[in-house]
Amino acid sequence: MSSSTLSSETNHGRKVHLLRGLVQSRSIMSITYPGLPRPATTAVIDVMPETDTFLMDELVPRNANENIEPNTPIFLQGKLKGVLIEFKALVLRTERDGDLVSHVCAIPGEVVYHQKRREYRLKAPTMPVVSVDLVHEDSTTAGRLIDISVGGSNIELEELPEWAREDTQVICALDLEDGLRIETDAVIRHVFEHSLRSHRVHRLGVQLLSLTADERRKLRQWINVVERRRLKFEQ
Repeated sequence: MSSSTLSSETNHGRKVHLLRGLVQSRSIMSITYPGLPRPATTAVIDVMPETDTFLMDELVPRNANENIEPNTPIFLQGKLKGVLIEFKALVLRTERDGDLVSHVCAIPGEVVYHQKRREYRLKAPTMPVVSVDLVHEDSTTAGRLIDISVGGSNIELEELPEWAREDTQVICALDLEDGLRIETDAVIRHVFEHSLRSHRVHRLGVQLLSLTADERRKLRQWINVVERRRLKFEQ
């Protein structure tokens, strides 16, 4: 099974390149927006970098076009050459030419895509129980590490703080065994609920941003040691 890691692109030229790739590949995109009862489909059909906009085809089913007004926030998700790509954008206006409908949208501030993971990801219950502190301004929330690679991790929380939203910057402090503590800037990429047998918990997908070369080396070594222990135990 292939694995992936989240990457984000904020450079204008790179964003235009990715959007043009969606046009050229004729990628079908899933779209949601506030008030839409279920996702619809659409496609990016043109990119106009000179006006910082892109053109989105009409939505299917067609009645999904009826409630899109200027300044409607949308969320698009699809695949580009087999790689999942997603972004949030703003509809600026809708254009109609007879029965044809299209929507002019602002080029998003960020395009997130799922690259093939270059680093091994260690998952529970393979690893020991690891506590995590997420620090946001003056508030600290404790959680439990669900999985980790050198690039990021998933963290489980019993209670979701008000600030725990996508794109929020935090400090992530990891107390790993063998006296290894890592404290790094991080950004929340995903927030979702997870069902356990008796209740629901919250999980955050966090990208680790400022690991030093030495911290990356130590974290990679720790992951390898824990994985070797697992393999030895299973023999």
